[in-house]
Amino acid sequence: MYLAIKALHILSSTILFGTGFGTAFFMFMANRNGNRHAMAVVSGHVMKADLYFTTLAGFIQPLTGFALMAVAGFPMTFWPLNWLGLSLLLYLLAGACWLPVLWLQWKMHQIASLDPADPLLPAVYWIRTCLDAPGHSRYLRLGGGDLADDRQAVLETVPAEVPPRIPSTGQAGTGAGTRDMRDYG
Repeated sequence: MYLAIKALHILSSTILFGTGFGTAFFMFMANRNGNRHAMAVVSGHVMKADLYFTTLAGFIQPLTGFALMAVAGFPMTFWPLNWLGLSLLLYLLAGACWLPVLWLQWKMHQIASLDPADPLLPAVYWIRTCLDAPGHSRYLRLGGGDLADDRQAVLETVPAEVPPRIPSTGQAGTGAGTRDMRDYG
């Protein structure tokens, strides 16, 4: 029994780690590519992969960890804090930091999918969605509403000194059509 639970625990940690790095790589490469259609498609697939695989593994990981603790007879205490209690607290902290990533991916997918015929993405795709912490409703409203209203609300918040769009050439690796982040102050 112990070995089966341990195998499931190791498998879920591998999926959690591998999917996290894999989706981050594909999102990075799609954004670096500059092809808006590719960004829209890849961000949708990355969002689904993180939702289906990473989230599932994220729930299986502590369940199998608790099962391993019970079978092996290890206690978990929070006062005084032992290594198992500390690992659970750190796991919950990492999960709390990761959950907003799904929201950011969803907003990036929405923005990239707004007008597929337009090869230029709003600057907010690059600046606000990628760099700001979630919850800044001044930049990206949470919740319902029309996507066009969201786009207008987002574009109205871009300061005047920030270029409204970043050219996108679709030429991967050439650096053409990209700007250095120092251009935004």
